[in-house]
Formats: sequence, structure tokens, C-alpha cells
Amino acid sequence: MAEIIVSELLKPVIEKLSSEALKKIERSQGIQSELKKLKRTQTHQIQALLTDASQKEITQEAVQNWLNGVQHLAYHVLNDLATEAKVKRLLVPTCCTNLSLSQRMHHKLDTITTKLQDLEKEKIGLGLVGMGGLGKTTLARLLYDDEQVKKHFELMAWVCVSDQFDIFNISKVILQYVKEVEKEEFADLNLLQVALNNQLKEKRFLMVLDDVWSESYEDWVTLVSPFHACAPGSKIIMTTRKVQLLKKLGRGHLNHMQILSHDVAVSLFSQHTFGTKITHLPENVSNLYNLQTLIVFGCECLSKFLINFSKLKNLRHLDIRDTPLLNKIPLGIGELKSLQTLSKIIIGGDNGLAITELKDLTNLHGKTRIKGLEKVEMAVHACEANFSQKRLSELELEWSVVFDDSRNESLEKEVLDVLKPHSDSLIKLGIVSYGGIEFPNWVGDTSFLSLLSVSLRGCKNCTSLPPLAQLASLKKLFIEDMDKVIPIGLELIGTGLAFSSLEILELRNMKRLEVWSTDIGVVIFPCLEKLLIENCPSLVEVSLYALPSLNILEVSECDSGVLRRLVQGASSVMEFKI
Repeated sequence: MAEIIVSELLKPVIEKLSSEALKKIERSQGIQSELKKLKRTQTHQIQALLTDASQKEITQEAVQNWLNGVQHLAYHVLNDLATEAKVKRLLVPTCCTNLSLSQRMHHKLDTITTKLQDLEKEKIGLGLVGMGGLGKTTLARLLYDDEQVKKHFELMAWVCVSDQFDIFNISKVILQYVKEVEKEEFADLNLLQVALNNQLKEKRFLMVLDDVWSESYEDWVTLVSPFHACAPGSKIIMTTRKVQLLKKLGRGHLNHMQILSHDVAVSLFSQHTFGTKITHLPENVSNLYNLQTLIVFGCECLSKFLINFSKLKNLRHLDIRDTPLLNKIPLGIGELKSLQTLSKIIIGGDNGLAITELKDLTNLHGKTRIKGLEKVEMAVHACEANFSQKRLSELELEWSVVFDDSRNESLEKEVLDVLKPHSDSLIKLGIVSYGGIEFPNWVGDTSFLSLLSVSLRGCKNCTSLPPLAQLASLKKLFIEDMDKVIPIGLELIGTGLAFSSLEILELRNMKRLEVWSTDIGVVIFPCLEKLLIENCPSLVEVSLYALPSLNILEVSECDSGVLRRLVQGASSVMEFKI
């Protein structure tokens, strides 16, 4: 449509160029060859511009300005030609006008060529539009960093514009990119843009204007004026949340970026991470303001995470399970008040995550594992984390495996005590490498009515077990590497019906365990189906009264008498493993 309108606008211009009078003027002034050259060299250029215009709405301000520019330029030159012709014919002899007229017309023709080239260059290459955090900057950066792109463009510049469209500062940054010398100071914008023009002259140039908020067409025209010196093929990429400026620039079909669905996002992320030897995440992920789910589960080679999370205000789920080399949580994690899932928390020392930063994560629920609890310096800090108000379903609390003089037994008990989770929601509890001599009272408390599984591992200073038998819903119990536990007796049983739901019990690496006696004359493991005892070389006395539901019995690296005594009380065993 625009092409048709442009043709109509330029029809009188073409008719004038075809007039016999002007042909005579051309020949008499020696510029016929120049006009022919103009026709030859600019026909394709004009056609390309017309084609570009035909893809835009004629009502758009930039397109209308462009068409007006073409028409004005053509009429201006033709009027000059006609005026000069009349002056020559009426007033001045030919011998006195040939030189001056010819020079002036050559200058006008040069102007036409230059202006047409300028008009062609006044086109933005790519506009990326969308709300904050969708990945516009990330996509632009992928294009900017592409090796083929780098080879294609002679000069490149990236400017973060933000809400202040300061033409002087933007131009200054661009000049620093394209001029390989020390910084210069400029008295005004004109001098700066002259210098920029000189650097860009005849060079194929790529510029990225990131996060543009301004919608002023006039500011845009001023900013890009030095770019007319660039070689053909130069491009501008703009990322913005605003559409008006791009529309004014004639971008009728905008590249609106949309939020990916959860399934698509996970699938896309998986294709680029899982199954690969990823060692770190690109830092620009931290700019995805609207990102809601980030999954690096199973990335065993991941050793470096993002530096800062503070911009990810909408993040709800962060899954970093099975990332053994990851030993530090990014800064700003405590500011993510929308966070609901945080699968691993690593308490740091200097410049690391403080446990107090978790206090505002009031929506946290699901599974989480807290490592580095030996770095908590005061129990009051752990209390501030307010875990009793977080509705976690699975919680694992972990200290260092190194037991040396730096460990404080009483402090660790105080810390564990104030980390008591919400009792109504917890279904799985793990305590690893805890350094206290005994467990606080909440471990085994009957208020944990939904607790199905408990694991106590590597608690090498503990001399006794907590009263876990009173957990009414407990189905699985794992006890491992508790070097100072010598007898297991009635302290495990407590008072009341014992282990009424327990189905699986495993004891591993209890190297000093000698006696296991819970015989009180009644069945205390009525539902126990599987019993495993492994590497308990000192265990010689076992008295459990009866195991009526036991189907699987596994005993290894223990005294031979252990198996014999267990078999006596477990007539229903169908499978033995020795």
C-alpha cells in the first residue's frame, strides 16, 4: 500500500525529470551523465526503501516523515534546476553561467545521493519488546556474543540505557567502544558526535541499546545522527518495555516476547543443562525478573552458581538437589519473599549466607536441606530463621563431618533445639553429623503426628537415642554412624504404645553398640517388616521379645549370635540375608 502511495507522490517529480526543457538543461550544463548515474545507482536503493515502507502502516509517523523527506528532497533539487534554467535563459549569457551552475548542480546531486543513503540507514534492525524479566536482554546478548555476528560487524557497542535517555552519556559510551584510545572529554554534544561520526565512517556497525524507556522520537533522531556515516548493513538492536518509540520508527510488526509456560520452560532448560557437563550458570540468568522456576537438579558438575539473586523477585521454586560441588548460595536469596521451594540451603562463613537471612522466607514449604550449621555462631541467629512457622514437609539438618576442637557441643544442641520445624506438616526428618551429646526434646515429640521417616546419621558425640518410639505415624527409621552409643534400651521406647506403625528399621556402622534390649514383655514392633543390622561388630546381646510381622532380616558384619537370637523371635521371616 505504501509503495503505491509513494509512487503517486513521486509521479510529478518523475514527470519533471522527463521534461524536454530539463533535458536541455542537463545537456547544456554537463550534468546529464550525473543524473543518469543517479538514476542507475539509486533506483534499487529507492525500490528497497519503498519495499520496506510497504511493509509498514502509512499512518506511522516515521514512515510519513520518510516519504515527506523523499518528496521534499526531489522537489527542492528540481526547483533549483528550474530556477537556474530561467535565470540562464532570461538574464545571463551561457558562457558566464556554465561553470557556476554546473558546480551547484553537482553539489545538489551529491546531496541527493547522500540523503538517500541516510534515509536508508534510518532503520532499526531489531526491536525486542516485553515486560521486565522475560529475557529480552539475554536474547540480545546471545546475538551480540555470537561468533558469526562478531565476524560480520567491524565495530560493536552495547549500552545499558535504562530510564534516563541521556544522549551525551550514551554517545560517550558508544565512542569508548569504537575508539581504541584513552577516554576523551568533550565540551558539548556536537563535538562528541563529530568524533563518533569520524570513528563510524564507512564501518559496518552493530549497536545494542538495552532497556530503553524513552519514547521521544526527537531524542532518537539526535542520538543516531552520527550513525549515518556507517557502512550499509549496520544494525541497531533495541530492547524495551515500551512500544511507542518503535512504532514511531516504523516497526509495525514488533517482536513481543511472551512468558513461557512452565512445561516449555522446564523442557527448554533441561535440553541445555541435563545430560551436559554444565559447570556454571550464565550470569545473565539473574536478570530474568519474571523467572518463577529454576531447576538445576542433578547437575553434578555445577560448581558455580549466580553471584546475586536479588533481581529474581518473582522466583518461587529453586531446585538445586544433587549438586555436590555447589558449596555457596547466591547473595540476595533472603530477599526473595515469593520463594516457596528451596531444596538446599548452604550456611556460609565470611561473605556467605547467614541463617538470619531466611527469616523473611515465610512462604517456604516442601523439601529443604540445610548444610553448614556448624557455622552458626549463636543459637539466637538460628531462632531468627523462624523454622517453626515454615510448613516444611521434609527437612534435613546437617553439620560438618569433621569433628575437631572447633565443635561446640552445647551450642549445637541449642541450635538444633531452636530449629524445631512446624510439627503439623513434617513427614520426613534427617539429622546429619550433629555434634551434641544428646538430642533436644522435640526430636521424637509426639506432636509430630505426620512424621513418617526419621534418619539419624553421623551424630558421633551422641551417647543415646531420642524417644522415637512414640511417633505414632513413623514407618521408617534409619540410624547410622553413631560411634558413642553403647546400649539401646528403654530410652528409645519412652512410655506408651511403642513403634505402632514402624515397618522398616536399619542400623548401620554402630561400632561400639553392645546391647540392644527393649524387651518389656510386650510386642513393641508389631508392624516391623524389614530389619537390617550392618557392621555392628561389638553387638552381642539382642533382646526384642517378638517380631510378629518381620518378613526380611538382613544381618552382616556382626557377631554370629545376633542372627540366632533374632530368628528366635521372628518366626514369620521369609527372607534371610547374611
